[in-house]
Amino acid sequence: DPADVALPAGTQDRLSIFFQLGLLARGRPGNVRKGNRFQVPLASLKRVDSPTFSRGAGERLKTGRAPVEAVRINVRNESDADDPVFDVWLAASMMMLPARIRMQERDGKVIDQLLLSSG
Repeated sequence: DPADVALPAGTQDRLSIFFQLGLLARGRPGNVRKGNRFQVPLASLKRVDSPTFSRGAGERLKTGRAPVEAVRINVRNESDADDPVFDVWLAASMMMLPARIRMQERDGKVIDQLLLSSG
């Protein structure tokens, strides 16, 4: 059964967070300056976590569409070592939408999603 939990202001869900990051990058660009770290509350079925989002370097990302300049953001839930680690690349030419999302489980399994085509 899902638990009743309080939702702090700004809470996002785990499915849409990477698209919300693009909106955050466009609306509050100071949060995604190189080297900056910030937290966004994420709701799951039983609790709300506050993973740390760390802005890395800009990268030229090769996609199936064309190379794009992207901002890499690492997402780590430091309070739960069992949570997967995510990296997301937000493409400036795509209004900061994700061009790549990579998830790594604690056991080393990886799911890597890469933009193939825009149409």
